[in-house]
Amino acid sequence: MDVIVAGGSPAGLMTAALLDAAGVRAEVGERGSEPARQSRGTAMHPRTLEVLTMIDAGDGRRISDVPLTQGQWVPDAHCTGLPGLSGYRGPDTPFPFTLTLPQWGTEHAPAVYLDARGVRERHGAEMTTAGQSADEPRVQASAAWHTTRYLIGTDGAHSMVRRAAGTGFGAHSTSWLARTSNTGRRDAASPAWNRSPRAPAARTHMQRTASRSSRP
Repeated sequence: MDVIVAGGSPAGLMTAALLDAAGVRAEVGERGSEPARQSRGTAMHPRTLEVLTMIDAGDGRRISDVPLTQGQWVPDAHCTGLPGLSGYRGPDTPFPFTLTLPQWGTEHAPAVYLDARGVRERHGAEMTTAGQSADEPRVQASAAWHTTRYLIGTDGAHSMVRRAAGTGFGAHSTSWLARTSNTGRRDAASPAWNRSPRAPAARTHMQRTASRSSRP
């Protein structure tokens, strides 16, 4: 295998899709036993949408076309606890807005592309250890060792891949805490709610917290 991607997040799935489009053999290992159905992240920004346009979905559409039809377009939105609204009408982009969409929807489009292309996404394959042999990386997933030319980590804040490579985590403390809850309720009057016919509604609440140290 040319590349193993650790973590089936939107970043991991899109990384595999871009590699496949470039003719590179890749596969994704995800510790979850099935695709997530919780909202988790709820926003896609213009540059992310531009990356999604780079992949042909194979049916005359780009990968970006799928989430664009499912999400809510928000031209002015709060971002990471910053005061005021962030406007997207100024940047040179075909997507002058934030796309509000639960993370399961963001993951769905590249996952469908990978499945159609025969790129394997292995669920229930938590990658626990990585190392380097004489000329290639090795990674342990579900008690089995796999070799690859390259190992890419998109496995979250406490990344095993980053830890194995000795790469530190730049953030030291946090002053904001975001809570996202799936409520089962959809309130059309409130733009803070994500609405989708196929998933529970979600709400993200930002609050200032005492500074906390982040683990690498």
